[in-house]
Amino acid sequence: MKKQLTENIVRGLKAEKKPYWITDAGHVNLRLKIGISGKKSWYYSYSAGGKDNSHKLGDADIMTVTEARNAATKFKSDLLDGELPSKKKAATLTLGELIEKHYAPWVTMPENKKSGTETLCMLRAQFEQFYNKAISTLTVADIENWRSSRKREEKKVKSSSLNRYRAALLSMLNWAVEKQLIDVNPLQRFKRLDEYDSDPIVRYLTDDEWKRLMKALDEREKKLKAHQPNAGTFADHLKPVVIIALNTALRRGSLLSLTWGDIDLDGKIFTVRASTAKNKKTQRVPINTETQRALQAWRDQSADTSPDAYVFPSPKGGKMHDCRSAWDNLLKAAEIENFRWHDMRHDAATRLRRRGAAIDIVQKALGHADLRMTQRYAHIEEDIVRNAMESLCEDGNSETPRQ
Repeated sequence: MKKQLTENIVRGLKAEKKPYWITDAGHVNLRLKIGISGKKSWYYSYSAGGKDNSHKLGDADIMTVTEARNAATKFKSDLLDGELPSKKKAATLTLGELIEKHYAPWVTMPENKKSGTETLCMLRAQFEQFYNKAISTLTVADIENWRSSRKREEKKVKSSSLNRYRAALLSMLNWAVEKQLIDVNPLQRFKRLDEYDSDPIVRYLTDDEWKRLMKALDEREKKLKAHQPNAGTFADHLKPVVIIALNTALRRGSLLSLTWGDIDLDGKIFTVRASTAKNKKTQRVPINTETQRALQAWRDQSADTSPDAYVFPSPKGGKMHDCRSAWDNLLKAAEIENFRWHDMRHDAATRLRRRGAAIDIVQKALGHADLRMTQRYAHIEEDIVRNAMESLCEDGNSETPRQ
């Protein structure tokens, strides 16, 4: 099939049961392939050594008709010169060129990657020292040395953070292979760090700290309501957010991303969508009575409870990203030290274990994909076992053990 291709025509082409090709009337060797998934790719068709060949120029979602024609003309010129530009580029393309010239325009498009700008900033900050290095000369040893130096220079950098940097780099290189910008990913054997012991300390509230935290919350409410005579059950968002966090073990990002459409108060369950979950998997979280009461009271005083409205919107509009200032002031008032927002997850998990919940139940409650992440709470079993062993004693004052 041959057509004078335009942007509108390309966009309007639909997938069929089998892949099919369209030759562009604007360039004799330029062809567009439409796959069964609907993916569209530009190819240059030519003969060499008595064989018909097709060289992929790029994907139609990032390469316009005009750009494809220009690429086809360039490829034809290189063929006449006796060299293939793909191999030439693969040998000389630097990491900096890949990031800035090729990956940046693609990754920052919202339809390609929601956190693209953040990913781009991460790549620039972490791998700038390799910008002038040809990707074909990059070795696993180079990046392992970089990682080791990062751990030496910043002793507090976590294995999980280094793994995120690694994942971003490898993802970009795999993308470059797919786009035929490089021949192979030279770092495909670069292994991730084991992060299960990277933060072994489990910080949770003592009984006394728990009481002080609740008291500080109540006192804060009283002070705020003194200036808000028409306030509802809660003076602002902080108390319901803290109550829900302590009773659900939700990560802050997932909690603040909840919409009213995610919550079923009658069914006593809410849904953490895959798009907001750390492991990118949908999670259904049971609501206990205290959480239900807090959510119901907060809903009653919320201005917008439509399904798409955030449960905890920012006063400035949109989603609330954190409430760090209010949280830090609350901890200061409660005289609680070294307790992060994330530690409320640890607190909930610890209380579940102390109440006899099996480790797999805690895993499900926390939304951990790997049980090893939950094993950090296994130490709580020691207290349970110790109490059980004490019950074997017939007489705590007896000097003679039972035979």
